[in-house]
Amino acid sequence: ARLLIEGGANKSAGNRDNNTPLNLAVSKNDIKMVKLLLEQKVDTEIANKIQDVPLIVATWNEYIEIVSLLIDGGANKNVKNKDGNTPLSLAVHKNNAALVKLLIS
Repeated sequence: ARLLIEGGANKSAGNRDNNTPLNLAVSKNDIKMVKLLLEQKVDTEIANKIQDVPLIVATWNEYIEIVSLLIDGGANKNVKNKDGNTPLSLAVHKNNAALVKLLIS
């Protein structure tokens, strides 16, 4: 992946479901790839076909380390999914105190 990025590949191109490399890395809980992409300053706000941005996906799946990385990378903590849920409301729904704490800090 690093070679493709260094070779000028479009880091924000989406597939047929509009999943960008960051969306895919987040959905697979691939921390190393998420770090690599965030180092390249990819857009953290590109939603996939079902209108979920990476922070929503990471929060729903309770990927705490990735949620932290995305926030540090500039992701909007107040973003809403198509149902109007924010990452914080999803963390509360999941009853995940660690995520709630991270999202309100």
